[in-house]
Amino acid sequence: MTENDVDRALEFSALGAVDPNLFPKNRPLREIIKNDGRIVHYKRGDIIIRNGDYGNSVFLILQGCVRIVINEPREQHRPKKGRRSFFRAVSQLWRNATVPERRDVSIYENSASKIRRGEVTSAQVHLTDVSGYIATHETIQLAEGTSFGEIAALSRTPRTATVFAETELELLELRWQGLRDIRRRDAGIRETFNQHYRKNRLEAQLRSSPLLAHLDTESLGEIIKHTLLEMYGSEDWFYAYMKIEARESSDVIAAEPVIIEQHSYLDGLLLICSGHARLSEGLDHGERTVGYLKSNDAFGLEEIMDQWRNGTELLAQRSLRAVGHVEVLRIPTALVEKHILPSLPASLLPELKNADNVLAWDADSQEKGLEQSLLDFFTDQRIINGTRMPPS
Repeated sequence: MTENDVDRALEFSALGAVDPNLFPKNRPLREIIKNDGRIVHYKRGDIIIRNGDYGNSVFLILQGCVRIVINEPREQHRPKKGRRSFFRAVSQLWRNATVPERRDVSIYENSASKIRRGEVTSAQVHLTDVSGYIATHETIQLAEGTSFGEIAALSRTPRTATVFAETELELLELRWQGLRDIRRRDAGIRETFNQHYRKNRLEAQLRSSPLLAHLDTESLGEIIKHTLLEMYGSEDWFYAYMKIEARESSDVIAAEPVIIEQHSYLDGLLLICSGHARLSEGLDHGERTVGYLKSNDAFGLEEIMDQWRNGTELLAQRSLRAVGHVEVLRIPTALVEKHILPSLPASLLPELKNADNVLAWDADSQEKGLEQSLLDFFTDQRIINGTRMPPS
């Protein structure tokens, strides 16, 4: 970006209100925008981001309007592929083509010099009938002075909606590192992005949850209205982890932020938005890991259903801790009992646990005499992670 581009970017209302005196001399605001941002232009009908794409930047609208497509199934763009077996992956070594892959780079020489940074090339996916698409799909319009893409930029997760240009468009695309540095220094822009992020992230996650897929629009709307988005841990969690000298199981678990403690009152159903959370339970004077939760996994459904059916006290049977940075949705218990449980499909009903249940790996460890300290070492070093491996 040139200095003129930076001046243009600072015309954006939220960025223009940032106090440059809050930034250190070795990392000023203008340098952050110049290094982590770029100005891009789109034509009417150009698709900017697609539902299911991975992205790590936020877009600030400097001029023009965009349309966000809502209630769009992600599978429409990214069909789910099954995982290959180990033997099928290995067999590929013998099925690869013997002819080396080559291309003639000279064909790019003439065209490359004509493409300037920030321009959209002919490879851009484009809608030919924008008016017709808007008439037949549910969309939301965003005008200049607003932003989109915060969900993927802040949580580094797939895009939750497709966005296309309704008019000629000028955007400032800011990488998540730049957004992080600006939010860290300025409370005003941090609150502006956080409010926008919470609203969009909360609604998108609830709509994609299998536990709520069977609800009608009215019931889902009431849940969205009363659900809270909570964040645990730091986005720079890796640095805090590296400061743990011993890295023993007790030290690692003790350093992880507690979302809810075992045997404490369970104030609602918890849905994991992004990140991973550790399930643990008390053992002697410490904690042992029994599993991990990932995006769209729920915590507390068994306890709430047990109370709903049998009137038992609503207490968490295990502890839940944030492994790094975790985002959690908290749905009030009353709404879970009113809307979710009465019509929840049988395939999603949890199996109520009792004190006689023993984890398979736990029984094996007792039989073989495996020490708890060794199990904790395997868990914290990610050699094993409770009863299942979290996704990489």
